[in-house]
Amino acid sequence: MVEIAGLVLGIAALVLGIPALFLALAADSKLNRTRKALDSTLQGLSSVQQALDATLQGLSGVQQALSTKRLRDFPGYMPDVINLIRGAKKYVRIVCDPPAMSNFSDPSASAAYRHAIEAAILGDATPVEVSLICADEEHRRQNLKYQFGDDWAALTSNTKFMEKLERYRTLTKRTITDINSFRESLLSEERRLLSTMKLSEIKETSSQLATFFWCSEDEAIFAVVPSGDHPVLGKAYAFSTRDSAMIESFNAAWNRLSATAKPLLTTALPADKAAG
Repeated sequence: MVEIAGLVLGIAALVLGIPALFLALAADSKLNRTRKALDSTLQGLSSVQQALDATLQGLSGVQQALSTKRLRDFPGYMPDVINLIRGAKKYVRIVCDPPAMSNFSDPSASAAYRHAIEAAILGDATPVEVSLICADEEHRRQNLKYQFGDDWAALTSNTKFMEKLERYRTLTKRTITDINSFRESLLSEERRLLSTMKLSEIKETSSQLATFFWCSEDEAIFAVVPSGDHPVLGKAYAFSTRDSAMIESFNAAWNRLSATAKPLLTTALPADKAAG
């Protein structure tokens, strides 16, 4: 009887187990289908990602191909200016307020800027004509006052300003104790640059320069202050262009400004000013 009862229980367990087996098989099949669906979804997402990457690369190529593009804010665009000068084959025409661009904000870029100009003038093959129109000293002095103000205490409480000032003091070996000695130091550096750089032409203008530009035969970089903003304090927006019509416009602007600007006679500078 015990054996018969065990056999009956075994058969019952088998009967009950068969549906469970089918349920397990069905669940496994569903799991496999789900896994395959997930794999397909992941492959689709990967394709979408590749398409997005290709689109972004295409947009980057379009940006590079545009004849005019936005540059970084000052002094971030100075390397672009330096590359323009290095790439010039015939001429570089410069219109800017301070002749010693970024001398205080980024001395290393300023030094590279001067070296690029000197190398262009002394070109190994064909020397490049480099001409400059800058603001006259009176306007440069006024613009420094606009830019930095008269409150020396406020300036020296600014951490970023102090970092630049300490770096400037170290490089120039100048004693700067107040706003007047600070401004005079900057002006002196500009005088030194004007008296030592042998440019093809140097002129000074009494006009307020709201647009700076560097123009070669095939590229121009220009920085403009939006209308209504102060030409010195306002934020300048810099652009690079290879558009031939715009380059022609900058050359025309150069000619108009040059017609009224006065040649700088460095020999007429006082000895202490010429020496810096």
